Amino acid sequence: MPPVTWAFVLEEAPGQATRLLIRWRSQTPATLHDLVLNKYLLEPIHFTMERQMMLGIRERAEAK
Repeated sequence: MPPVTWAFVLEEAPGQATRLLIRWRSQTPATLHDLVLNKYLLEPIHFTMERQMMLGIRERAEAK
């Protein structure tokens, strides 16, 4: 399995706010099959999953 990192970082932002930074990296083997699989299957799935997760985090953070 290729090395993967996924980092969630909170940074102070102006106006007593906090900024959430998310970084995701994976090292895909350089075969054509793996590059195509990553670009057209794994990346869209990861994007969709991460977007839904961020929307849920925002909803909970902004709830009062």
